[in-house]
Formats: sequence, C-alpha cells, structure tokens
Amino acid sequence: MFLQGLINENLEPIVENIFAIGQEENIPLETVLDTGFNGMFCLPRHYREQCELSTLGLETFELADGSYVEEELYVGQILLNDIPYFVEMILTDSDQALLGMQLLENKVATFDLKRMRIEVMD
Repeated sequence: MFLQGLINENLEPIVENIFAIGQEENIPLETVLDTGFNGMFCLPRHYREQCELSTLGLETFELADGSYVEEELYVGQILLNDIPYFVEMILTDSDQALLGMQLLENKVATFDLKRMRIEVMD
C-alpha cells in the first residue's frame, strides 16, 4: 500500500501519514488528495520557515475557474508512510496540504465511497 486515508463528510479524500520534513522536526500535515491538481504537492505557507525549501523558479498554473496564476516553485521533502520523497511544491494560503496527481503517476487509486476510504497502491 502506497497511501491510504478516509473520505470526510465534505467528500474530500484525506491521506494519512504525510509529514513535511522540517529543519528541526517533521510536521504532520492534513493532506487532501486533489485530483484536480496536476502538480506534486502544495504546502501551507505558514510552514515555509520550518522547512528547507530550494527555489526552482516561477511556474504558471491554471485554476479551476480558468484563470492563471504564477507561483514560486520549490523543491522540498515529505514523508509518505515513513519514506522520504523529494517533491516539487508550491505554497498555499490554506491550512490543508494538497497532494497532486503528478506524485501518483503509475499508481492505482481507489475511492470507496461506501466505506469512505481511499487507497493508493503501487
């Protein structure tokens, strides 16, 4: 099993056991598996100073309403089920992290709305 989690009352798939690797300690994140986000990871902006992030440059993203925004792109590390991954990330003003579809390439994701569970397998 690569990832698992639950689907909350707002029908958001919340993935469990994801942490940002911080400079002093790992930061537990409430993370939504965002099927509409093609990137790798969105980190809440208020964790910026606690993490070691390297700037990659600017990237343009299309939002759900069709508008475009330009955001700073970073590389940082997250833990998924205790395995470290270097990921491209952008910062968000939300309190929730977002796991994007790029990180799940070549995986199988199952959304079980009967049991309100999400599973992602290799």
